[in-house]
Amino acid sequence: MRSRITAAITMFILFASHIALAEDGSDNSQSNVAYPRAGNLALGFEITDFQNDYGLGLNLTTPYFFKDTMSVRLHGGIAWFEGVAADEALNDMDSQWIKYFPVRLGWVISVGLGSGLTRLYAEAGGLIYLGAKDIAKDIVVGGYGQFGFEFFPAILSPVSYFFQAGGMGSSGKGTEIMTEPSVGNGFMMEVGFRWYPR
Repeated sequence: MRSRITAAITMFILFASHIALAEDGSDNSQSNVAYPRAGNLALGFEITDFQNDYGLGLNLTTPYFFKDTMSVRLHGGIAWFEGVAADEALNDMDSQWIKYFPVRLGWVISVGLGSGLTRLYAEAGGLIYLGAKDIAKDIVVGGYGQFGFEFFPAILSPVSYFFQAGGMGSSGKGTEIMTEPSVGNGFMMEVGFRWYPR
């Protein structure tokens, strides 16, 4: 848990420091280089950790606009919640992996590092858990916020690799799970890659 908090704080400090440098009038002559695929749609794959629920997903990012600093991103995938169903017999208390389908739609604000190979960004938006009737009786909806880092292996590379971390919150409660744990609340982390087709 401590390492996750450290990662999130580090991402925040990096993002905030580069916003400050940009506002101080630092040279933005490389801004076009720092976003080698800013005008293209991006398709991505991600490995996720939502409050210790591991999963896989795809993401779709619109072309960047407003001087290549903003975009909209849609995430969808499958994740697994570990728990014991509330209706399990008392003599069978084995933990189970219960699948659900998290969907998120977020707004991305991006800040380039000026090297032409990296991009820092913040992302925030709404989330909903689909197919989660075996976890919660009510629909789980909420919001999330993250800081991320994206790396291009070459200036004109159509592929980038990313890491992002942050938190999510909802009113979700695992009413179908023993102990009725909180659902959709806590730390979240993702790694993956994006492809910017020409």
